[in-house]
Amino acid sequence: MTETNDVRRMAIMTGLALTALLHGVARAGDIGGFDVVLHEFCGSGSANVFDGGDVVESAFCNTGGDPDIIGGGFDAFDFTQAGSLGASASASASSGINPLTGGGIRIIVELSTIYRPSGFPGGDNPGGLAEGDFMSVLEFRMPADELPWTYYLTIDEDVPFFEGSTSILMENVTESVVLLDLTTETPFIETTLNGNTGDLIRITSTMEGAGNMGPGSRKEYDARFDMALLAPEPATGLMLVLGIATLLRRQRSCSFGGAR
Repeated sequence: MTETNDVRRMAIMTGLALTALLHGVARAGDIGGFDVVLHEFCGSGSANVFDGGDVVESAFCNTGGDPDIIGGGFDAFDFTQAGSLGASASASASSGINPLTGGGIRIIVELSTIYRPSGFPGGDNPGGLAEGDFMSVLEFRMPADELPWTYYLTIDEDVPFFEGSTSILMENVTESVVLLDLTTETPFIETTLNGNTGDLIRITSTMEGAGNMGPGSRKEYDARFDMALLAPEPATGLMLVLGIATLLRRQRSCSFGGAR
């Protein structure tokens, strides 16, 4: 009778351990194994080619910061009707956080303001304007003390036709530490994000760009911040469940052997 109770107890322990593990993964794995707690963004833009048409405007905000909204932004696009492929002016921006295969997240925040003449000889090239501004705030909690981390910031600015500014501020809010403060183009960096499990990380991105020109070649202000963090595998929890399951199988073998 005691052996039977022990078997039942081990079975219950296994079930509880597995449930706790899966529940923990579900909570910490909202996106790629990361607990994203805030994704707030807002921006607007306008574009117009100088062919007599109206200015095209676009705006979009996720002011509530709902973390279930993994991406969004605005897109204003205007183009000429005649000519070979025509000319276009556009202003767009977006903020996105997406899971990586195998565990992890990739964060991309970008803004583009651009004028493009027709790509064919004799095509439309009346000139145009584009302008936009965008702000994004992302917050997530670190699932481990150390995380493999990559990032870069590209900026394409055609002064004096198209100009702008970009600021990327990444902070460990829990520890009151600034991790990144980028305002100029930054090459690809591969490093490690250090902190403590559960620390709140905040990324604030502010971008704006604008341009206004007559007939000419392609001109733009583009900025793109791209970073990735890999999530640790839940190996510890899995080993716990496997260990309990092994003990359970041994206990059951001994019990059945004794019954015979």
